[in-house]
Amino acid sequence: MSSSIKKLRVVGGDSVAAADDNNNIGGGGASVSEELKDIKSTMSEMMHMMKDMHNEMKDMRKDMNGMKKDISKLTKKCDGMEKSTEDIDKKFDDVEETLDDMRKRQKYIKVLLKNQKWEYSVDRPSDEYWYSLDEEEDEDDVAESFLADIQNSTEKMRYGSDGDIQIRARLLYNEELLPHWEEFSNAIEQYQYHQKCSHRGRKTFSLYGVELSDPILDLLSRALQSTYFEQFALGFNLNFGGKVKFALDYVDNNVNCKRFSLYDNPMNNIEDIKRLCEIVREHPSIKELILHGCKGEDVNGYEMFKMIMTSGRNKLKMIMLDDNSISTGGDSFISDFLSNNKKLKILSITDNQFDDNDAVAIASALKHNTTLSVLNLTNNNLTSAGWKALSKALFDKTSLYSAADSNHTCSIDFPSDNAAFADVLEINGGTDWLEPILVRQKKIYSILSARNRSLSNIDHFDDDMPVELLPNILTTIERYAKYHETNEEDDAPLQDSQDVKPLSIVFEILQRWDKSLAVFEALSS
Repeated sequence: MSSSIKKLRVVGGDSVAAADDNNNIGGGGASVSEELKDIKSTMSEMMHMMKDMHNEMKDMRKDMNGMKKDISKLTKKCDGMEKSTEDIDKKFDDVEETLDDMRKRQKYIKVLLKNQKWEYSVDRPSDEYWYSLDEEEDEDDVAESFLADIQNSTEKMRYGSDGDIQIRARLLYNEELLPHWEEFSNAIEQYQYHQKCSHRGRKTFSLYGVELSDPILDLLSRALQSTYFEQFALGFNLNFGGKVKFALDYVDNNVNCKRFSLYDNPMNNIEDIKRLCEIVREHPSIKELILHGCKGEDVNGYEMFKMIMTSGRNKLKMIMLDDNSISTGGDSFISDFLSNNKKLKILSITDNQFDDNDAVAIASALKHNTTLSVLNLTNNNLTSAGWKALSKALFDKTSLYSAADSNHTCSIDFPSDNAAFADVLEINGGTDWLEPILVRQKKIYSILSARNRSLSNIDHFDDDMPVELLPNILTTIERYAKYHETNEEDDAPLQDSQDVKPLSIVFEILQRWDKSLAVFEALSS
């Protein structure tokens, strides 16, 4: 090489200086050879190291796979232990529930044993009280009835008897009667233990007529805090104005209440109605609501009606809003409500101001409603036209098709003094539930029977009806004639005394249908 070039090479970590062209060539060649050997040796060592690392990685993979299997086994064991823990927790909860029931029964037995020696010992009112009563108004008899009722109800609860708790007496408040209310309230408070141990004890609590003064309400409010009756009713209570809060508080607090009833106890402001609606929407158990004559002076009956119906939409099974001055003014709310409601079974709106237009709207809604079973509309502003529209909704006799498309589930309380509606009074079963398909068959067969008496069935068949359908028609007639025969006897309609024999209808059709002879030809071909 003509020029001197200096290079620095790093081999195995050592620096080697290159000599220029004038240096000893032999010495430089030996140095390069040694360096190459060093490089080869180093590379060989690195290859061995890489091979060792590869083997180590293989071993690590095996170890990891083994660890994964161990983890999977441990996970399964943990899942099993978790399930075992859940089972243990459930058994523990069951034991706790059993112990809780035993504690309740123990408490109940103690109460019963204590009450075995208990006697109703409240003194009768003084002579002065009796002298203050008006004998001409039979107030003394009413007071005696009250004392008998409150003692009977108190004893019933003290001794753990099942059944309804009811006091019925149109009687004003008097301080001399307060000890009887105190004894009654104490019995209510103890009755909660009977209710917790006996489902049969959860019946009706009702107070009719008696004036519920503030001292009485204070006693009852405390006593009823933990005593839950399934049905709670207040009716015709003297001087009730403003006392509805007591009733609403109880229903709101009572998770077991299924029916709430107010009779002739006015709800004087819209706020009370709003609160009732909120209770209905949120309550876990309530299914039946009765408000009879409860519209206060400052409340619009129709607004009250819409609010109550809306709050109970697809929840309440029974709504009774009789005697609440309800007038729709032609609004379509009720027909819209009934067309889309799938829960309501009983609707009573008697003694209001519904008219023929409302009846027509309701009749139209019934074509789409297969849930409502009872509708009471008596003592409204309906004329014969309105009742006829409702009658036609239940049984439209225009044709077999219209009869089949009628409502087969709802019973309406038609005016009993009008013979025109006698044949539809019980057509859908009245208060007894009937199988809708059997009711439908009865209506169709009723039309066939009526036409047979005038030999007019054949007049209603299409002229171009294929003769091949005749066997199906005859079979159908025979089947419809058996609408009253079923394995579930209570679910079938009673046989109509006006029904003709099915053979009579068959004979009429064969006799008058000019195509009937061709049937045999069609069957034989």
